[in-house]
Amino acid sequence: MPRWSDRRAGEPLRLYRDPVHGRLFGVCAGLADYFGVDVRLVRAGTILAGIVFNWFTVIAYAVLAFYLPVKPAELPGGLDDDGFWQKMRVHPAQVLAEIRRRHERLQQRLAILEAEVTSREFALREQFREMR
Repeated sequence: MPRWSDRRAGEPLRLYRDPVHGRLFGVCAGLADYFGVDVRLVRAGTILAGIVFNWFTVIAYAVLAFYLPVKPAELPGGLDDDGFWQKMRVHPAQVLAEIRRRHERLQQRLAILEAEVTSREFALREQFREMR
């Protein structure tokens, strides 16, 4: 199984630093975005870990601040795609059910269009258009 560091840039589950929405280096904001939780919870957890584990938390934060890439201004696929992947990480069963419903609706529409295009009436109308 590939690690997050082995993923190519632009893949949906990439962990980034988000300095635009962050306070210091954007590590907490990036973690919050990746896991789909409120950034305040991650910051509170970081502060609590800093109190309990002292230097380990500071070193871990510094390592993440140094090694995590900065989140691009716009991820490939657009903003809607970014929201999709965040929902997918938090509620995958709901997202997959919605995808199935959309797929079924598209299949129904395609079947209707296919029936229309392959009908004799459609071919007859096309022949009349060519005669004009």
